[in-house]
Amino acid sequence: MPVFDYRVQTRFSDADGFGHVNNAVYFSYLENAREQLYRETRFTELLGRDRFVLVSHQRIEYRNVLEFREDPVGVGVWVARLGRSSFDLAYRVFDPEGETEYGLAMTGMVVVDRATGRPVPMSQEHRAVLEPWIDAPPVFRG
Repeated sequence: MPVFDYRVQTRFSDADGFGHVNNAVYFSYLENAREQLYRETRFTELLGRDRFVLVSHQRIEYRNVLEFREDPVGVGVWVARLGRSSFDLAYRVFDPEGETEYGLAMTGMVVVDRATGRPVPMSQEHRAVLEPWIDAPPVFRG
């Protein structure tokens, strides 16, 4: 499975009163991993000044409690669907030193023209940098 591997350090401020990473914080972990994938593949650079990417929808399923910890947490990112002007990124939040999976997620992304605010088709270059990361979408429980 072609997965972009990212590590994120939990911060004390990420935790709630019980020492658990707050559910909303997961979305910032996903965003950080997504942005790093974009940088390393030059996806954002290829968009230029005329286009940008918007989040159209997000879904997350929490699998295990993630507590504040010293060691980084893993976030795996891959492309679950590649459309004409949109794509879905899938994520797995996990313990890189063990078997524990903290969550699965999916984010719908849309390439938008800056002048019109409307979706526009991705170029062949955009598709080429995303295609190596394509794999099956995550299987959610419900």
